[in-house]
Amino acid sequence: MHGVFHTNGFGHLLCIKGLEAGLDLAGYQIMEFWDRLCTGLGARKVTFKDTSQKKGMDLRLLHAMAYGKSWFGRWDYVFGHGSFGINVEIYESAIKYLQNVPLGLLAHHLDACKKYILILLSRYQIVLSGHSLVTLGDLFHFMLELKFQVPKDSTTLYNSQYPGLVLSDTSCRWSPKRVEMAIRVVIQALKRAELRWVSRQEVRDTARAYIGDTGLLDFVLKSLGNHVVGKYFVRRCLNPVTKVLEYCLEDILCKFPKQEE
Repeated sequence: MHGVFHTNGFGHLLCIKGLEAGLDLAGYQIMEFWDRLCTGLGARKVTFKDTSQKKGMDLRLLHAMAYGKSWFGRWDYVFGHGSFGINVEIYESAIKYLQNVPLGLLAHHLDACKKYILILLSRYQIVLSGHSLVTLGDLFHFMLELKFQVPKDSTTLYNSQYPGLVLSDTSCRWSPKRVEMAIRVVIQALKRAELRWVSRQEVRDTARAYIGDTGLLDFVLKSLGNHVVGKYFVRRCLNPVTKVLEYCLEDILCKFPKQEE
């Protein structure tokens, strides 16, 4: 991190480098320290030039598309002035326009050699998302939120943070250990289905061989619907023909299939 403070209370954040630069601290941890430092020194105003990138993409654009503000906006940094006569009104209008671009409109601007992009979009839209993705802003927001949920260790079956989400439900009367065991059993039952959609009753009957408490099974099946568990996404939907709830397990971290040349 490189920053400068002047005696008149104005400061400048010149650069920060995190994990991608080989450091032990992540960028957000460095920014938390910088923010506390600015507060402690009573800074009147702090400026910086946002040139941050992630995998070659401008981070200010990525986060603006998903959240309507840059990554630095988490610490209340806002648009100051742009280049080539761009003011805050033009900047905000451009962000809103991009966020509201319908996903269906993209199909008309992609040629045949980029058809894999449409397949990827449908993968997020139909298989992973628990709600409708209508605009480009919806897609970017969902992708970033999903990234934060997926564990880095692809061998992890069970996301240890998930019991906290389940147990926050006031109707949960079981211990974390029992909830965890029930989740593991349900996930294993869905894995044996080999990506096939199975009815709620079928999953429940398979899991009952290991979990005798049907109330616990019902609670877990209800809570897991359209949630990430470890490296899996538990997809749940109502079959439009049979009107029966069905479940399917999606491996989020599996490699995207290669397209034919």
